[in-house]
Amino acid sequence: MACNQSAVMVVLSGSGAHLTEDGEAPVSAGDVTYVPAKEWHGYRSGDGDTHVFAGEIAVGRSRDGGYQLMVK
Repeated sequence: MACNQSAVMVVLSGSGAHLTEDGEAPVSAGDVTYVPAKEWHGYRSGDGDTHVFAGEIAVGRSRDGGYQLMVK
């Protein structure tokens, strides 16, 4: 997803991969990621359950941010 607002993600439990245009980086419980506004990013869960807190740093409405949620 590419958003008009900056985003932050905190991995609360489990593990996965933080996805960017440049590739992916492994993340696990306790890791925090930051994505500047308008940069494409995503998250892929690892094996097992993963709990992630994701938030935006923005002024305005979330629906104007261009979010697309894909859950498998």
